[in-house]
Amino acid sequence: PMSWSMTCKGGLTSPSWSKTSGLWTEKLLVMFQAYVDDSASDSEERKFYLCAYVNTASEWLKFSEEWDSALRSIPAINYLHMVDAWSFRGEFAGWSETNRNAKLETMAAVIKKYHPVSVEVSVSRKVFDEVFKDVAPFFLKNPYFICFYGMILAVARLHSDWKLSVPVDFIFDETTTSRGTVMFYDYVKSDFPQFSTILGSTPVFRDDKAIMPLQAADMLAWYVRRKNEGRDEHIPGGPSLQFGRAHV
Repeated sequence: PMSWSMTCKGGLTSPSWSKTSGLWTEKLLVMFQAYVDDSASDSEERKFYLCAYVNTASEWLKFSEEWDSALRSIPAINYLHMVDAWSFRGEFAGWSETNRNAKLETMAAVIKKYHPVSVEVSVSRKVFDEVFKDVAPFFLKNPYFICFYGMILAVARLHSDWKLSVPVDFIFDETTTSRGTVMFYDYVKSDFPQFSTILGSTPVFRDDKAIMPLQAADMLAWYVRRKNEGRDEHIPGGPSLQFGRAHV
């Protein structure tokens, strides 16, 4: 069974903004958005992680502008993948360790500035394979399914605990294992009526090369995995990646 623990180092408020033009004022409710990426460990428990950053849509817009500027700062890259950065391949092919570390510090500083809440969900693939894989229905044969809905409900509970009623939309990195998972979203949503006003529209899957908050989530997921493997020493910007943290 999954257990729940949460430590809040900061808070999200239910935001709105006003626009005044002549004799009219319009108040708009700001949606929250959770950007989610995964990472898988091959050590010991072989844990599978889904990690998310949650913030308002307006904050993500400003974040994306600064993230893009940080990507394009010299030496420039087109997008950030932590696996590539750490192994000096792809966008980081031919880089020095000094330049790589400086770029990662720069990217981590953008995340820290906007202070998104981090949420982490993990499942032991070792235990999953031993206990569930051979007897689970087809849609439960991959731990991604459990983590996918574990993440959605974790964020919903986080918002509920903080007395927030603003809906959350979920944007996941697109992977082969994600296909078909989302078809159960409406069933899960109806099974938890206490979260009906919190859970937003049907989750979507996007390419993290194009969606900048997903690159931040990739950085978080990679760091969380390495940290739980005991290999988080000397990771540039690593300790500053977790805020108002919740873990399932």
